Amino acid sequence: MSQNRFLQRLNDRFEHEPERLFARFWQGDERHDLTYGELSRRVGAHARAWSAAGVQAGDIVFIILPHGPDQMSAFLAAMWIGAVPSFLPGPNVRQDADLYWRAHERVFARTQASALLTEPALAHEIAAKISGGSGLSVLTPVHADLWTKAAAPVEIAEDAPALLQHSSGTTGLKKGVVLTYHAIVEQLEAYGPAVGLDENSRIASWLPLYHDMGLVACFLLPLYSGAQLESLDAFAWVSRPVLLLEAIETAGATHCWLPNFAFAHLARAVSPAAKHDLSSMRCWIGCSEPNRPETFEAFIERFDVPPNTLSASYAMAETVFAVSQSGGQAAPLHLQIAVENGRALPATGVGSIRLISNGRLLPGVEIAILQNGLLHREEGVVGEICVRTPFDFHGYFAAETPVAKVDGLFRTGDSGFIQNGEVFVLGRLKDLIIVNGRNFHATDIETAMHDVSGVKPGRCVALGVDNALTGSQQIVIVAESEGAAGPDVSSINRALLAAFGVPAAAVKIVPPGWICKSTAGKIARSDNLSKYLAEFV
Repeated sequence: MSQNRFLQRLNDRFEHEPERLFARFWQGDERHDLTYGELSRRVGAHARAWSAAGVQAGDIVFIILPHGPDQMSAFLAAMWIGAVPSFLPGPNVRQDADLYWRAHERVFARTQASALLTEPALAHEIAAKISGGSGLSVLTPVHADLWTKAAAPVEIAEDAPALLQHSSGTTGLKKGVVLTYHAIVEQLEAYGPAVGLDENSRIASWLPLYHDMGLVACFLLPLYSGAQLESLDAFAWVSRPVLLLEAIETAGATHCWLPNFAFAHLARAVSPAAKHDLSSMRCWIGCSEPNRPETFEAFIERFDVPPNTLSASYAMAETVFAVSQSGGQAAPLHLQIAVENGRALPATGVGSIRLISNGRLLPGVEIAILQNGLLHREEGVVGEICVRTPFDFHGYFAAETPVAKVDGLFRTGDSGFIQNGEVFVLGRLKDLIIVNGRNFHATDIETAMHDVSGVKPGRCVALGVDNALTGSQQIVIVAESEGAAGPDVSSINRALLAAFGVPAAAVKIVPPGWICKSTAGKIARSDNLSKYLAEFV
């Protein structure tokens, strides 16, 4: 039997706990309970299907499937035969179809994937658009009549690649992150205790599996820890956010991971008349984008949840998932600061920003701040966050992009600092807008627009546009209108002046649907800049 700890533990559950419930899938008005016994049978069937398609150990395979048990079983089946699986998002009506297919064609060509599993309706389109001459076999899910118990997994070392994660960021499908079994197990064993997860825990999630938060926290972590999963469809949740609260109440869920925008969406979109018992929840975890004090406060007030149940995590695909985690008996630490001369200093008033701590480092994690070419480990220094962890990634696929390191630490591309032994993140360095020497994070500006009347919530983008006359950048705001009237341009500038003491050089009000977002729901900043320049400059 394999000495691979991840596959060994899963196989043990298949063998000794077949009646145990792993996940409940909420699909419309129906619920599908997936036991470890059924998961084993599905894994066995998909493993044979992958092998029949010529997939061999080490081959890359992709999975583009809607929410449901086939997603997870096909992924594990690829691991079972030594292949390297990767989830990819499917096309949807909110995305530009041409951009979607061009991006995926590049991914397939770059990885030389052996096979792809998708639903029948999409299989024909993929075969017509992409697979011809590429050697890519296109499969569809295995019928239930063919399910049979999985044999033991192949012998595969823990230092072998386990999966390929194409993190969906602000510029579309990004470079592939290669994660080994060793890195995954080290992350799961460090992170589970940090959030108090055990076999009695229940996770409620709508997060898509092609995103690292959904993949790790809401699939691999419950598999490894023995926690039960309540799994919702992401599109169903967006259309009806109260579904998550219903799942939590019904299942007595204890843990839920959400990006900041989801906390805001729940507080804003769920009817004030809706009342749900959320007392089972021990840990609401904000992750994936900077968490905002205003958002947490609105969520706490709307749903009357104890402040100490909300926490935050700093995570990235390159470290499998979490680097730090707040929590425990107290609510996360809040700071209000301004950045002056490269240091985070207490401040109030115009130009100051409020931040939530992402907590203390997980065991074995080393952190330093890169500023002006030097690494700093003292508190309060602001610069690029650099980390070294026991669960660092194996590199980018086929070394397509060099791994940016300094003195052995991975350069994250995030700006932040350490205070009171805890991690604070300001934003992505590439999202920095520099106006006459002053630094503004685009996400801070966008947060200041949230309460402007007429701006569609979550549908505003701040851009840094070069100004040839000044030799600097200028701030441009593009906001989608909510309702026929839309926002008043002057109200947007008043909000910007009140928060930062500067006006926008230009404000454009656009119709709903104009702003581009990634498959993870993040602002696709470079796409929006290109679109703005093409349409308005």
